[in-house]
Amino acid sequence: MEWATSDGASPASLAGDAVSEALDQLRIEGWFAGTSRLCDPFGVEIPVAGGGLIAMLSGSLIFEHEQSDYKTELRKGDLVLILRGERFTMRTSEGTKTQPIVEILEPGQMRMHRGIVNDRGPIVAEHMGAAVRFSGPHDAFVRNMLPPVLHLRWDSDEHDSLSHCVQWLSDDARVTHPGDRASINRHLALIVVEAIRKHLAEFPPSSGYLRALNDPYIGPVLGLMRSRLGHDWSVESLALESGLSRSGFHARFLSLLGVSPASHLRELRMHAAKDLLRSTDQSIREIGCGLGYGSDTAFGAAFKRSFGVSPSVYRNRAKQV
Repeated sequence: MEWATSDGASPASLAGDAVSEALDQLRIEGWFAGTSRLCDPFGVEIPVAGGGLIAMLSGSLIFEHEQSDYKTELRKGDLVLILRGERFTMRTSEGTKTQPIVEILEPGQMRMHRGIVNDRGPIVAEHMGAAVRFSGPHDAFVRNMLPPVLHLRWDSDEHDSLSHCVQWLSDDARVTHPGDRASINRHLALIVVEAIRKHLAEFPPSSGYLRALNDPYIGPVLGLMRSRLGHDWSVESLALESGLSRSGFHARFLSLLGVSPASHLRELRMHAAKDLLRSTDQSIREIGCGLGYGSDTAFGAAFKRSFGVSPSVYRNRAKQV
């Protein structure tokens, strides 16, 4: 993987607009998509885990994201993308009690991509729901530069890709033919990317990671850091790449990202390490060496400081998920 081991900057990682560059770092896997039909009263509590997506097809639901205190009534055409947090709830009416989703679903229901059908009375809400996992070396940075919840319309233009994907998933997402699961993943990934693009078009970032990517001095340096994680970077060498003085580079970097260049590089390396431990068979020594650590001990100590467990324990746990 070039971003982890190469000493040469990747042209692709340094080209294109900042949004494309950021989204290129995000790998999206949809592991469930199903249409639910609900009658009143109904309430459910859903853990965020990786991420979630709700697209309203008819009726209305009261949505609440507990950690951000975001609460709204979702109506036909609304789409909510949940990027962070511990849990969210949905109710057909105010005051309705909620149940954990694990107490509602039947065994194998998510694997078969079937939503909840609560038909004890008139249907008051219909929605397409999906569970999404984010991965990749920089997924935390991409998600942290956005609000925990994105709320937008999926039906504003019936000809755009967002509308097409929601309609396809709500009508045809069934694992009954070869390749269906892969198609569901692709459609969900496109919905996530389009939702982020639409949000950023309406609410351009005034600070943070995307603004840093767009900065003429810091943006190219971030690209170099990402594409050459194993290089022995210093503040002086990074400042030289930016064309600024050491003090000017450090101050500009800190004001845009809120962390020092050394801290940001360490975070990049650690998140890349998590992805490699989870998704490859490279040895821990190979991963540490490719990320610029001179020994297994140094790499293991840095990883444990960041995540509280050793690389081997993290890899074993990741395989069990």
